Amino acid sequence: MAKIVVEGARFEARDTGRVSANQFTRENLVRHATSLHGERLPMMLPGIPISAKPDDYAPFKTLRIAVFDGESWTLSGDPLSAG
Repeated sequence: MAKIVVEGARFEARDTGRVSANQFTRENLVRHATSLHGERLPMMLPGIPISAKPDDYAPFKTLRIAVFDGESWTLSGDPLSAG
């Protein structure tokens, strides 16, 4: 899960142009990772954003159930929010 948050911070920082390539220090990555608010990443399931704050490191507030039908994964129902 930490890998997704770090990649999300890198993606968000690079995509918005707020950080240049040589500024990917641990401190900058932590700062960006803890300022994600409803971000959507290309690798994420539909309807599942990530959010993190300096006092709340849990990036996922919404989950999606997937069922393996023997050949592939199928999304089941609507996204579930933790509230």
